[in-house]
Amino acid sequence: MDRAQLESVMAKNPFSNLGDAVYEVLLEEILNFDLAPGTLIVERKLAELLGVSRSPVKSAIEKLTENDYIESRDGKYYVSSFSEEDFISTMDIAQLLDSFAAAEAAVKKTPRQMQTLVGLARKHQSLVRALLEGEDKPSCKEVIDADIGFHSYVVKIADNKLLSQMYEEIKFKLFRYRSYIVFSDSRRALETVENDHLRLCRLIDIGDRDIAAAGAKLHLQIARSEYKNEMSAETFNKRFD
Repeated sequence: MDRAQLESVMAKNPFSNLGDAVYEVLLEEILNFDLAPGTLIVERKLAELLGVSRSPVKSAIEKLTENDYIESRDGKYYVSSFSEEDFISTMDIAQLLDSFAAAEAAVKKTPRQMQTLVGLARKHQSLVRALLEGEDKPSCKEVIDADIGFHSYVVKIADNKLLSQMYEEIKFKLFRYRSYIVFSDSRRALETVENDHLRLCRLIDIGDRDIAAAGAKLHLQIARSEYKNEMSAETFNKRFD
């Protein structure tokens, strides 16, 4: 984490304030496990690394705390630990939203949108395959960005303002849990999700709401089962002790 990373974020979002830019940098570090669960967050140190005053760092930490990425204990801040209860509730909501999004997308899609969606699915598939083959491995962030890109585009096709707002609320928390699967390099979990996005594309393309919703629900149920196997407290905590 350094000033160059902050400047890159600011270049992509030139109208955002400094606190929001620092938030994006820290969020990326957390999602990418460069800041692992349980890591002590020191405001002064972060300000020095990013070359900013402590004020925008404080603002970013407060926002991350509100969104449950950082937790306060005994007057200090730490990257939030993972909890099975939070994981299950997040996945339950995601299953409802993704199923509705797929159903809406099935009846609202255009041929051009389907072409884009398939392209996103193939991009994700190629990155997961590269992880499995072990050559020129992509970063955790690359895989998660592709995953976010696919699901977010389904929501975009659905063209429902309330759905979009709700999905934005849970998106990063959801993909923080999913990012751990990439980080843990679980072969079985990766093999499970490798082709799922393309299968979901085919079901959405049929144009039937119920078929698309069922496909999305099954996709989340299978993924949830694999994620839960990897998300046991004992397995997870050992990686960061």
